[in-house]
Amino acid sequence: MTAGYGGHAAMVLTATGNYEEAYLVDRDKNAQVVLSGLFSAQGCKLLHTDFLEASKNLVDEGKKFDVI
Repeated sequence: MTAGYGGHAAMVLTATGNYEEAYLVDRDKNAQVVLSGLFSAQGCKLLHTDFLEASKNLVDEGKKFDVI
């Protein structure tokens, strides 16, 4: 999901509890620093790119998701 500074992502991840399978996308390097502090320890994958490129790469890797 696009992550921004983590507010909505935190709500979704708290509700699902599925941190290990989450991919958080943002191309803002400052947001990446904040996201890393909030979510890396829980096992979320952080992608420093835009949503379109992240989507293409994840499809190429065979990833499938229930929530975007």
